[in-house]
Amino acid sequence: MAFTLEFLEDQGIVSVRTSGTMSFDEFVRLARDAFAFGSRHGVERYLVDHSDMTPDVNTFDIHDLPKIHEQLGLSGDVKVAVVYPENSPGKEDFDFYQMRAWSIGLNNLRHFNSMQQAMNWLLA
Repeated sequence: MAFTLEFLEDQGIVSVRTSGTMSFDEFVRLARDAFAFGSRHGVERYLVDHSDMTPDVNTFDIHDLPKIHEQLGLSGDVKVAVVYPENSPGKEDFDFYQMRAWSIGLNNLRHFNSMQQAMNWLLA
């Protein structure tokens, strides 16, 4: 798995792009690095593009991941928009993650199949 972090200064957004297969430990490392990067730039909005990434996690890992992400920085005014293709082989994993996040009160995270919809939500 590979990822890049970019500060989109005009929009005040951290752009994250992933590729390859992503394990549980890599999801944690990505979140840690992205939230630290955003903090250095004073940014609370994140656009995560998982269009070229396939998750390699089990149900128990997904269950725990939102809480770990909250501890790493997904809280308060932070907004995270995640984009993945509608036909992604990991669609069920993405859907379960979002439902689990919402069930513990993390309503500042949304999944989208369109980059434009994700940007609109982030900038609203």
